Amino acid sequence: MKVEIISFVDKISAASNLPKEIIHLIKNTIYYVFIVMSVDVNTANALMVLILLDMITGIIKSMTIDSLRFKMRSLRTGLLSKILLIIVPLALVQIGKGINYDFNFLVDIFFKVVIISEGISIITNYLAIRSNKNLENKDYIYRVISWIRKKLVILIDKIINL
Repeated sequence: MKVEIISFVDKISAASNLPKEIIHLIKNTIYYVFIVMSVDVNTANALMVLILLDMITGIIKSMTIDSLRFKMRSLRTGLLSKILLIIVPLALVQIGKGINYDFNFLVDIFFKVVIISEGISIITNYLAIRSNKNLENKDYIYRVISWIRKKLVILIDKIINL
């Protein structure tokens, strides 16, 4: 009996019909972005796992609760919005580099809130599945991004008024 070890990239490539080179490019780009932001490996891994688990529990929730329907469009939109989450802290890092200001503390706060928010969403999905009721999640990430935006507006107002 021959044991065949298939890499994660091979599995994703087969499931998505994308060439392995594209999957490697996406994977390496994600790694590069986390490196540029100086994000701890454990934080990056936790974030990726929690996003995956949230998507899985969200799919199960949409398929088990009578009042909901699974929609591929919703899944795609959710995935894209989670990918866009990475752009916000990356923009903060680049803004900070451009104006010689350290925004790493904001990046750290941002990722902690995202990790906790993903965890809350997974727990909420589980409770919704168990109760067969659609329980809504609070959007903490929106609140944090709004707070960051407010702080950046205050900063630029100070710079302009110098």
